[in-house]
Amino acid sequence: MPCRDLSNNKLEGDIPVNGSFSLFTPISFANNRLNNPPPAPPPPITPTAPIPSERPESQAPLDWAVRKRIALGAARGLAYLHDHCDPKIIHRDVKAANILLDEEFEAVVGDFGLAKLMDYKDTHVTTAVRGTIGHIAPEYLSTGKSLEKTDVFGYGVMLLELITRQRAFDLARLANDDDVMQSLPLRAAQDLIRFLHQPVYHSQRFKLWLSYFEIYGGKLFDLLSDRK
Repeated sequence: MPCRDLSNNKLEGDIPVNGSFSLFTPISFANNRLNNPPPAPPPPITPTAPIPSERPESQAPLDWAVRKRIALGAARGLAYLHDHCDPKIIHRDVKAANILLDEEFEAVVGDFGLAKLMDYKDTHVTTAVRGTIGHIAPEYLSTGKSLEKTDVFGYGVMLLELITRQRAFDLARLANDDDVMQSLPLRAAQDLIRFLHQPVYHSQRFKLWLSYFEIYGGKLFDLLSDRK
């Protein structure tokens, strides 16, 4: 039988007539570049749990530093899905239950059961409306067009839950209570500043701003921007 050139594999020689081949042993691959030990398996993923929607009364609420860490972690996750994946990934169900936490309260976006892919050249994806009541963007609900802003709306609701310690359902119910809504802007402003930056909350300038905020019912958000 003629010689066959297998030089690409560094193998040359006559093909055995009887179809028998030599028995390969580990020694046969002594100089092979592919005979290294297999790489170590990746480390196991740390079990995570969703942001608790309700905490027992006996358990202290999450402090502001932890809440801020959760919010930033979730924001980074969504930014990665929207700006660093090709095609983009629209989650469509951003809520506290789908933000997983490790032991250090680092947030990971999870549960992609409703996610949709969107090409960078597209402005939206038209789909049947899916999601969780209270977290669905009004524009998506009315048009069926999902885009990055759909996730941003859900993130905003989750952020409001983190700040106020109220569930989206409870916030919607309170919105119909005039007495509650009159005091909500002041409380929300206090909680938001405390959430963003503790030193600002304790500053004299902020206390002055709050006093005017309380007097004018939250209508003068930019009061101190005009005062030096």
